Amino acid sequence: MKVIAYGSIPAILMLFAAILWSAKYLYKKFRGKDLFELRKSITVTCYILIYYFYPIIVNLTLSLFICTELEDEHGNLSFYLIRDMSVQCWTRDHYKTAIGIAAPLIVIWIFGFPLYIFWRLYRARGNLNDKEVLLSYGVFIVGLEDYAFFWEILVSNFRKVLYIACGAFMTFASSSVKVSKFFQVVSR
Repeated sequence: MKVIAYGSIPAILMLFAAILWSAKYLYKKFRGKDLFELRKSITVTCYILIYYFYPIIVNLTLSLFICTELEDEHGNLSFYLIRDMSVQCWTRDHYKTAIGIAAPLIVIWIFGFPLYIFWRLYRARGNLNDKEVLLSYGVFIVGLEDYAFFWEILVSNFRKVLYIACGAFMTFASSSVKVSKFFQVVSR
């Protein structure tokens, strides 16, 4: 259930941010003050929230597949979910949960968000230094050369996913083994 909660936190926070930005916009409109671009404010806030929660969502999503082998009272070996030892792995219920929860999170957050931002940056690649583009996507491109606009969103996120996967799936390995395997994968 923790995975569902964390997977939905960005959506809940985005809704909350949209409500706050809308309230501020209406307040300014009612008071006759200078207005701002409501849609842009909501969009940028949403990007930042997703970017912030990205590693947490990846970790919790992958944790649905991390099991350890334990012996029961009859000497039978079975696999149990490390996050919740009451859940026996690779049973029908575990498959339903893992696929029903993890698959949408993987599609939407782990792959969908970076690919969506890449697509938006790719469309704006000739204008990456424009004020509007920087205001919308600056968190992903500030400090990068124009030809490397994709680096933060694709390469860095891919490395984050690999790093988290190494840490998650190698739960009983020592830290030095995890780091070693991570650099083996990343350096190829």
